[in-house]
Amino acid sequence: MTEVRWQRAENRGQTRDYCAPRVKLPEMTNVECRLTNGGFASLSRFK
Repeated sequence: MTEVRWQRAENRGQTRDYCAPRVKLPEMTNVECRLTNGGFASLSRFK
């Protein structure tokens, strides 16, 4: 599998929030987001 690259969390409406899969799985259901304010969010976007 290729390297996990950070992607923008466009679904949250903030272009400066980046998300990346927490675990390297074919489904990529677990996604960890780092917000611009330093907080963290959990998403299930990649399937």
